[in-house]
Amino acid sequence: LNARALRNLREEVRSSKSIVVVTGSGAIIRVVSLVALYATKPDERVLMQIGKYDAHGCSGALQLPGVKQEADELVLDTLERLCRKKLTLLSGKLEILGTDRQIIEKESREYGLQTRYIRSTCSARLKDDVSLSAAVCDWEHPGPGLEKALASLSRDSRRSDDEKDEVSQQLLMTLACTEVYAASGEEDSGNFYAWMSPESLGLLQTPSGDRVLQQWISGLRLPAPEEKTGQGDGLNVDREHETHRL
Repeated sequence: LNARALRNLREEVRSSKSIVVVTGSGAIIRVVSLVALYATKPDERVLMQIGKYDAHGCSGALQLPGVKQEADELVLDTLERLCRKKLTLLSGKLEILGTDRQIIEKESREYGLQTRYIRSTCSARLKDDVSLSAAVCDWEHPGPGLEKALASLSRDSRRSDDEKDEVSQQLLMTLACTEVYAASGEEDSGNFYAWMSPESLGLLQTPSGDRVLQQWISGLRLPAPEEKTGQGDGLNVDREHETHRL
C-alpha cells in the first residue's frame, strides 16, 4: 500500500466502514459490507450511478447506487442514509420490495488488497404518477471522441454493417435524451445518476461500451451550485409493513 491508500484504509477502519483480518495462513483480507439500491421505473429503466466528479474532473463508472454499511447499522438504516445524503430526488417516491444478499471476493483496485464484499441489494420501484424534482446536467454536443467510441462499439457487435450503424445512432440519441442528475457530496465532489434502459445498459457494460461511457460523461456540464441535488431530509422507512415505503 502507498502512503495515501494506507491513510485512507486506516480512516475507513476507524469509521467502522470496513475491517481488516488476517487468516490462519497469514493472508490479509479486507471485509466491507455494502448496501446497494436496485430501483426501477414502470418502463423497466433502472437507476444507475454512471459516474462521479470532483475538483479534478469527471469520470464514468457504471454501477448501482450504494454506500458502505457501518457497524451499528441495519440494512434499511444504511439505505436511508444513502437516500438522505445522495439520492434526495427519490424522497417519498419509492417502494422497497425486498433485499438480496451476496458475497463476492476480489482484489480492491483502490487498495490492492483481497476484499470480501458482503452486498445487500434492496429492490425498489418508483411509485406510479410521481415526478422527480432535481437539477439536470447539460450535455455538450458530442465530439469526435464519442463518435469514435460509438463506431468501436458497433464494430464489436455481431450485426450487419447497416445494423451496426443503426445501433450506434440509436445509442447516441438515447444518451442525448437521457436526463443525468448531479448529486453533490463533500468538497466539490459528487456523483452522476441516470435512469437507464436494459438495452443501453447491455451495450455500455461491454469493453467498447465503457469508452462510450467515458466520452458521454466527459461531455456533461454541471448545473449551477444552487441547483444541484444536495442533502435533504432523506427517506422515511415504514418498518411495520412487509412493503417498505421510502
